[in-house]
Amino acid sequence: FGMAKKYIFRSLKNTLLLVLAIILFSCGNTSRIEEAQKELLQVDIDHSNLSKKEGRHKSSAKYIHPNSVYLKPQKEPIVGKNAILNILSRNEDAKAKLSWQPTKAIVSKSGDLGYTFGTYKMKKRRKVSHGTYVTIWGKNEEGKWKFVLKSANEGLGNQE
Repeated sequence: FGMAKKYIFRSLKNTLLLVLAIILFSCGNTSRIEEAQKELLQVDIDHSNLSKKEGRHKSSAKYIHPNSVYLKPQKEPIVGKNAILNILSRNEDAKAKLSWQPTKAIVSKSGDLGYTFGTYKMKKRRKVSHGTYVTIWGKNEEGKWKFVLKSANEGLGNQE
């Protein structure tokens, strides 16, 4: 009976240690993801603030991934950093004032891919439009968040 008791206690001890390790690992992973989500949300806020201050071309140049894709309404996808920056530097896009407010950031378990979404405000001449957006982000080789896909939908109406 004494050997059986030792075996039971040893098994119980090992099981408790395993459960504790799983709990600690899960909490650590959740905490890491939550921190990455806060970081990504702040990156999107910083991106918007730079757009308000220096224009969306300069802001996009800082935060764009080389293989990024930009989806504009009623247009073919624009692929690649140079093509996107070229579009943003021309005509109406260059004159537009754009700002946005992210609602939330979601990050993958691996911590290197995520997305943000929220609302935007664009001023072109005297016209002000509001809408929603989503930005997909990936980390580059240096571990910095860069947008890999942007898309927006006009349609929240006049909110001024």
